[in-house]
Amino acid sequence: MDQSLINEIREKTDIVRYISNYIALTKRGKNYFGLCPFHADTNPSLSVSPDKQIFKCFVCGEAGNVFNFVMKYEHVPFLEAVSKVGAEVGIEVKTSKVSNKEDKNKNLYDIYELACGFYQNNLLSREGIEARNYLEKRQLTMDIIKEFKIGLSLNKRDKLT
Repeated sequence: MDQSLINEIREKTDIVRYISNYIALTKRGKNYFGLCPFHADTNPSLSVSPDKQIFKCFVCGEAGNVFNFVMKYEHVPFLEAVSKVGAEVGIEVKTSKVSNKEDKNKNLYDIYELACGFYQNNLLSREGIEARNYLEKRQLTMDIIKEFKIGLSLNKRDKLT
């Protein structure tokens, strides 16, 4: 996502109006105050500065811009917060929307598959004889080893017993 688009959304957003969609704010001096939603607040300790376009809780310490508020309040990642705030000011944010957790973790699954292939290749190589003997002693057949992608990573100091 382009940083200039993020800056444009932040500049067009009135943080006081946006946060007041979530909590009641009251003007005191040049800032607005409300009950902080990030801890059990009984006295208004969340300050919102329209000049600086930031918020700050003087009790729990939460602070940031409108994106930080949305991320924390709605428990969403940064790009989703930018998209939500952008929609409020009429700026469409095109992100590669991830439809499920498996897609979010695709790189991790790819790394896992690569590591599995590496360890299984080592296990099935000539150098893997000691590891294969260990697995056989544990009554793990080659079918089980392949099905569950079992592989061993051993340092020279590790012993198979």
